[in-house]
Amino acid sequence: MSRQVFWVFSTYNEAGNPYLWQNLDLLMRRDSTFVVVDGGSTDATLTHLADRGIVALTLSHSTRGQRFDLGLRQVDARDVVFVHPRTLLTEAVVKSAGELPMTHAWGAFTHSFDAHHPLLRFTSWWSNHVRGDLRGIYYLDHVLWVRRARLLALGGFPHAAIFEDTLLCQRLLSAGRPLRLPQSTVTSALRFKKNGLVRQIFLNQLAKFKFYLRIDNAKINHTYERGLELNGSAAPQGQQAPAAEDPPADRS
Repeated sequence: MSRQVFWVFSTYNEAGNPYLWQNLDLLMRRDSTFVVVDGGSTDATLTHLADRGIVALTLSHSTRGQRFDLGLRQVDARDVVFVHPRTLLTEAVVKSAGELPMTHAWGAFTHSFDAHHPLLRFTSWWSNHVRGDLRGIYYLDHVLWVRRARLLALGGFPHAAIFEDTLLCQRLLSAGRPLRLPQSTVTSALRFKKNGLVRQIFLNQLAKFKFYLRIDNAKINHTYERGLELNGSAAPQGQQAPAAEDPPADRS
């Protein structure tokens, strides 16, 4: 018998990321079903997972989108929820995910940051009400949910190196408008703290501009991640593992 909802996590060098472990502990306490797909972590991520009795799937030299797509295809559930590794779930979000309305094929939760500043509040407001509600584009840090069969029929989760969430939403808009649920997730403001608020907002807008100019996604991501070391490496890897020297054709 299939589960009603399945949670999908994509990881890469997340040993020092407290939100991931809090999310997994919360879902385990609630006996929720989830899958973790790892990109070939070189830190203690896999050890921490094993300590919790979690066996992750491994997809080395992969983008976050590829890992989410693999997780999507491993589960047997009506609904799938994709969790950004640096976004914290709450009890209310988990409860709501088990009661998703059948009126919509997909949607998101309400965005908020774990730090307080007028610019951050404006960013969340814009993400929720303008880019999200008006344009139908929600980023992964909202935590996206979708009817599994509908997404598979549309080709699955996009494999792009960056803006894979934008591409996903563009793909899902053909299935109808999304529904943003009122329960809030909490996203880490680490990028803003490391780069500074104004500089990070500029980098965000620059990356979007390049994306809509159809500049190569890998090049955009390389510039966007440069110097952040969010995943324990000086290389601008972001949330995906380093590319293989000779990647197989079906991972291009």
